[in-house]
Amino acid sequence: MGARWEVVRQGWRKVWPYMQWPLGVLIVAAAIYVLIYVPKMQVPICPPDQTGLPPKVCFDIENEARKTLAYILGGVLAIIGITLAHRRIRALERQVQIGQEQLQVAQEGQITERFTRTIEQLGSDRIEVRLGGIYALERIANDSDKDYWTIIETFTAYVRERAPWEELSQEAPKEAAGEEVAATELAPIKLSDLYSPPATDIQAVLTVLGRRKYRFGQEEEKGPLDLGCTALRQAFLRRAHLEGVRFMGANLRGADLIETHLERADFKHAHLQAASLQGADLEGADLKRAHLEFANLWEATGLTREQLAVAIIDENTILPDHLQEQPPKAKGPEGNNEE
Repeated sequence: MGARWEVVRQGWRKVWPYMQWPLGVLIVAAAIYVLIYVPKMQVPICPPDQTGLPPKVCFDIENEARKTLAYILGGVLAIIGITLAHRRIRALERQVQIGQEQLQVAQEGQITERFTRTIEQLGSDRIEVRLGGIYALERIANDSDKDYWTIIETFTAYVRERAPWEELSQEAPKEAAGEEVAATELAPIKLSDLYSPPATDIQAVLTVLGRRKYRFGQEEEKGPLDLGCTALRQAFLRRAHLEGVRFMGANLRGADLIETHLERADFKHAHLQAASLQGADLEGADLKRAHLEFANLWEATGLTREQLAVAIIDENTILPDHLQEQPPKAKGPEGNNEE
């Protein structure tokens, strides 16, 4: 029964477009007939060819009946029209919805294809191809929230794999095992440490991460970025947004972190010798066993004595005025004494 009914419905859908105009003409003709003759039937006191009421009175009575009937027919036709219009609007809305769903599927397919292609670019031996892949992934991340976090994790993994730093002291494993750790004498800073900036593609990834759309603590981001144990000497991260980033055990010697947002960042056992941290926001940052020798913390905000108490500093570390024992001489933006 169901199959036969479906066949009838399909047949009716094919025939219906050809029946609309004839049916419309028939309805109009029927309406005209009703408006002309039905009022005469409603007024039997004015029979034709018989004496009765004056013709004008009969006409007025028929005309009033005709008006009433016209209102009724108009109302019925209006209801039918509204119903048909509503069905047509629903059909159009459904078509638009289907079109949007198809468009979304097509766009997601294009994004997936772009994502796969750009990921392949990151493995190229040519630096310009890798750079193209990095910036293409940034565009995809900005266009697609669905792929945003996957791309950000890809970037952090890229830095960890291509710029690892394994020259860590034995402080971290001893501390993790609960052993007492004494302060160790730090080896002198080498010029090679201060003039060995990251590779071009690594710096490009760091720049992209520093201006990413969502940041730590926002609903769209799942957690802190992991750049632990990475070699980021002389990295340019000025005014970047690196809130909550995990720099544990990273080498940031000589890095430019001026006015950088580093709230709640994890710098445990990180090496920040000679790093520029002027005006950086370090509120809630974990500086436990972080090396800050020769680092410039002039006008750094959010920094407390409690944070510095567990960090490693020396007489060459430039601290903000409120964290120095004695009022210092006025210092310039780079920490140089001004006479």
